[in-house]
Amino acid sequence: PTHKLVMRALTLLQKHHVDYNVLVCVNRTSAQQPLQVYDFLCDAGVEFIQFIPVVERLADETAASDGLKLHAPGDIQGELTEWSVRP
Repeated sequence: PTHKLVMRALTLLQKHHVDYNVLVCVNRTSAQQPLQVYDFLCDAGVEFIQFIPVVERLADETAASDGLKLHAPGDIQGELTEWSVRP
């Protein structure tokens, strides 16, 4: 349902000539299909695209004991999650 709502919102923005750009989160799956992602956005009429990599690290024992599943931003030591792009 989220995809359908986002595409509907995009159509409304375009219909009413609202300036917008799209921020694309690149995960491990989408990083393997860059042209398909780009073509999809172009076919949808998107002209301004920004890409941001998803890089999340699993919590260490201390963070996990506090109930966290992911490390705090800025930590570069933890193991990457399965959905993160590889640096």
